Amino acid sequence: MNKLNAEISDTVDSILHDIVIDINDELPNDHQIVFDKDTIIWGHEGVLDSFGLVTVLVKIESALASHYDKPIRLIDSRAMSQTSSPLRTLGTLADYIQTTLKANGIENE
Repeated sequence: MNKLNAEISDTVDSILHDIVIDINDELPNDHQIVFDKDTIIWGHEGVLDSFGLVTVLVKIESALASHYDKPIRLIDSRAMSQTSSPLRTLGTLADYIQTTLKANGIENE
């Protein structure tokens, strides 16, 4: 992994970690999100309902826009229509965010 990719990965992990802490403040103790790449956040076994998922995605978009000084959209038909949801676990979400950043030219800045 080159230095820029490592920086993007670290930024995404930091943003996700902060948002998980923020969301956990609003969740009951038995529905806390464990900050682990394998934690299922969306779907049949996920800890978030549809509203919770959208809330998380909006918070991530806001944090990314603030960090990169550029609007980044995560909520689109591409994410919702994939057979293997990129929103299922924290790990797949992190990968999806990094892919989206690269698609928005972040790796070239």
